[in-house]
This record gives sequence, structure tokens and C-alpha cells, in this order.
Amino acid sequence: QRLDLFDRVADVARVLDHQAASGSLTGGTVASSSSTAPGTGTSPQSASQSEIGFVLEQIDSSLAFLEAHPDFCQAQAYTHQFEHLRNRACLSLRSALQRSLEKSLMQVEQELKQSAGAVETQVFYTRFRAAAANYRPLMQLLHQRLDVHETYGVTLEELEGFFVHLRLRLLTLPVSTHLQSLLHNDLQMTQLAPATRQASSYILDISQLEKQCFEAYFELRQPQEALRTLLETVADIFYKTLRPLVLACDSIDSLREIADCLQMDVLEPYRQRAKSDLVPVLAVISRLHKDVQEKLIYRVELYIRDDIKGYVLGGSDLDYPSILFGGSAHSEDAAVGSHFQQGWYPTLPRTLSILAKIYRVLEMSTFQGLAQEAVDLCIASLKQASEFLARRSLPGGDSSLQAVYPLVQMMDSQLFLVKHLLLLREQVAAFECDLVVSEKYFNFANVWEALQLKLPDGFLGILKPTVYHAEVDSKKDIEAELKSACE
Repeated sequence: QRLDLFDRVADVARVLDHQAASGSLTGGTVASSSSTAPGTGTSPQSASQSEIGFVLEQIDSSLAFLEAHPDFCQAQAYTHQFEHLRNRACLSLRSALQRSLEKSLMQVEQELKQSAGAVETQVFYTRFRAAAANYRPLMQLLHQRLDVHETYGVTLEELEGFFVHLRLRLLTLPVSTHLQSLLHNDLQMTQLAPATRQASSYILDISQLEKQCFEAYFELRQPQEALRTLLETVADIFYKTLRPLVLACDSIDSLREIADCLQMDVLEPYRQRAKSDLVPVLAVISRLHKDVQEKLIYRVELYIRDDIKGYVLGGSDLDYPSILFGGSAHSEDAAVGSHFQQGWYPTLPRTLSILAKIYRVLEMSTFQGLAQEAVDLCIASLKQASEFLARRSLPGGDSSLQAVYPLVQMMDSQLFLVKHLLLLREQVAAFECDLVVSEKYFNFANVWEALQLKLPDGFLGILKPTVYHAEVDSKKDIEAELKSACE
């Protein structure tokens, strides 16, 4: 029985020569045991299908025996021969699958050339899935032997890489073309968010189909670099198509809708449904979502700077009391706004509007920072308008009433400020967050003293500026300003 192990070299070599000459290596029912020689009691086709499994069993069991008995005569020479035969068997497997994949690719490309218009998505997968049924058993043989020898793992990784290379070669142009038809440069800003939703759904469907096609050939394992590369590259086509449009978009409404679409329609549902299913795709989409948020933050900061901080008081903005009764269309904000906002100073509805747009779209910490800045600038603009009312000249009238004009001006100013601060406090309370921002700053006073030869704590005091911490609470600022105005 031990001598039989040495005689297997010729038998295995003969089987591999037959496989190479006939080119009959296909999948099907593959033998998992060497207890029965191939072809015994089976049809020629079944014998051919089981030969490769029989060969690998013979090689692995013989090598295991020889490694356990290195002192046997010519053990080292036979070990080299069996290792060579194992390499030949793996090469035979690799060549067979590569030829099948290339054949399927050519068939699909031929169908694409013959089609004159839109192509069904299933065209990219039908041929490959049909062929996968014959070759998956062969890939299972390699997968089952990953722990036996590194040659099986290397062969399997090479085949997975070759599969990914062919799939990307087939898909890149059609997928990119389809996405560009959805997200073209002539797309209006109002249509960008719906188009993003449609493109996201498409790329997720493609990614799921690619994963299923990959699983039709190969067993899943961790880690699996080829599958990750395939899914990442497919998702990257989507990223590279949409990102330039996001960077060119200046509409806060469109950016907010895109961010909300990516978060609520893509990231959240798929993370909850299958955490390990499309992780590489979700990672790329998450990166795009971050880009959209960054552009949205930039546009919001510009809006706060230009439309709230930089708002220039108009001639009719403080035309009280006529604007309270609709006597003056003092700004476009009031013209567009509801009757509820009639008479509001323009910076107030602008502040509340921008906060409502970005609430729950940005991360809460980011929202709090922007909200705190916007509210503080809004308060400053209201105080500026209040001071303008206090200096406003009143229309001429009875000279006997001129003595009370300063009191009237002060009352108008304070009532204006109280009204708007109450509105601001009420509306800001609807946002369920604390508008608190922590600030750190350095005090270099000791450095200046050192320069005047007043060295604190010794000479090294020059290198120790004092660090101060401060918190800015916009809600408390509103309360303080409101209390001051009422008093």
C-alpha cells in the first residue's frame, strides 16, 4: 500500500495529460474522495468531470504521507514531482475557467454590437451565470483546499482577479454611459436630486447583480480583495460621475435634497438590511455624501455671511406701522413668505429658513455650530435695526407732541426688538439641540511681559501661553437680550 503512493505519480500525470489533450475539464459533480478511481462504473462524461477532484485528492494525500516520512527512499524527489503535478492541476483549472470567461465575454460583446439601442441589464449576466454552473464545483475544490497549500489560494485569487478584470472591462463603459445620461451637465438644479435618486438606485442594483454573479463562480470568504475591488470600482463610476455636478451646484435646496437622498434612501436602508453585503459600495457612497455635506456647509456659510451678516437695511424695512398691515412690500422675503411672517425683519425669516433646511441633514455638531453663528448674527442685525428705529425721525405733527417723540422712538425700538427676540426664541426652540459652541483661545500676555523683562515662572514662561476655554450659548444670549430689552 505504501509503494502505491509512489506509483501515483504516473497515474496522475496520465490523467492530467488526458485533460490537456482533450480539453474536457469542466465542472459538474466533482469527486471529493480518492477511494474510487475515476471512470469506475460511471459514464465517460461523469468520469471526466470527477477526474480533477480525484487527482487533487491523490496529490494531497501523497504529499501529506511523504512530508510525514521524509526518511523514505527518494521521498524528496517524489515530493518535487507531486508538487509539480499540483501546479499542473491548478494551471489546468485556471486555464479552463479563463477560457470560459473569455468566451462568455465575447458572446456578450457580440450581443451588444448587434443590439441597436437600449440594452437590458440581464444581457450582461445571462451568459456568465449559465457557464458558472459548470465551473463553480471546480472553484469549490480550490476553496476547500485553502488550508492545505498556498498554491490553491494563489490560484483562486488569480482567477477571482481575472474574473473582476473581465467584468470591469465589460461594464465600465455601459454603466458610465447610462449614468451620464441620467446626470448630464445640462440637468437643471431642481432635477439634480431626483436624478441622483435614480442613479443611486441603478448603481446599487448593478452592484447587487455583480455580487450575485461573483458568487455564482466563487465561494465568499473574508477577506476577499477581488470582490471588494469589483464593487468599489463600480461604485467609483457613480462617484466620479456625480461629484463634478455636486461641486458645480450652488443651490442650497438641491444640495440638501441630494444629501437627504443619499442618507435616507441609500445609506440607512442598506446598512440596516445587510451590513456585510455591499460595504465597499456604501463606503464610496458615504464618501460622496461627505462631499455633498461639505459643499452644503460651504454654501450655507456663504449665505449666512452675505444674506444675514451682510444684509443692508432697506428704506422700507422699518416702515412701521404700515408694514404690519401690508401697506408696504418691504422685501422679497415678506412677499414670498406667509401672512404669519408679515412685518418680520428680513434677517429673521432668512435665519429660520436656512436652519430649517439643514436641520437633520448635517451632523448635529455641525448644525449646532452653523445655527449658533446664524442666530448670533441675527441677534446682532435685530439690535442694529432697533438702534436705527431709536434714531428714526418721526413724521411732522403737532409741535406740542415733539416733547414725547424721544419716548416714542425708544418704545418703537424696544417693542421691535422684544417682538423679534420672542419670535426667534420660539422658533429656535423647535430645533431639538443645544446651540452651544465651545471655544478655546490663547492668551499671550505673559509673552509680552517677558519681552518687557518681566519673566513669569522663570525664563520658560515665554513658551507657556495661557489657554482659556469659553462656551457660547445662543439660547442664553437670546434670553439675556430679551431681558435687557424688556427692562
